[in-house]
Amino acid sequence: MKYCSTCGESNPDNARFCTKCGYEMASEPAAAPIPTPVKPAPPSGPMPPTYLWQSIVVTIICCLPLGIPAIVYAAQVEKYFMNGDINAAHRSSRYAKNFTVASLITGLVVYIPYLIYLIFIVAAAGGSSMIPLFE
Repeated sequence: MKYCSTCGESNPDNARFCTKCGYEMASEPAAAPIPTPVKPAPPSGPMPPTYLWQSIVVTIICCLPLGIPAIVYAAQVEKYFMNGDINAAHRSSRYAKNFTVASLITGLVVYIPYLIYLIFIVAAAGGSSMIPLFE
């Protein structure tokens, strides 16, 4: 099947002129068929956990510098899995989990001593307000 380069009409292979617009097609080479891209089949088996919501929570609450890479790796898991790169999906899942746990531990190491410090300050003040509101 030949296609006219002027109007796009399909014509028989032996046609010299376009049946729609009359353009002379004798000098045109036959157009090669356009290959359709092949979409890879989704991989079988369960997708590794992404840890996306956990990494977002620890980034907001605990430790921003370690939470950002956790979110980045967590977002990569599904993309790698759907493209068929199972090893990269498992690696990104593992990195996301490690950065999430590291962020949580860092946040706890920083916040627990701070809370203990605040409790001692309030206890040392005798539980009374330092600035009297009503006299």
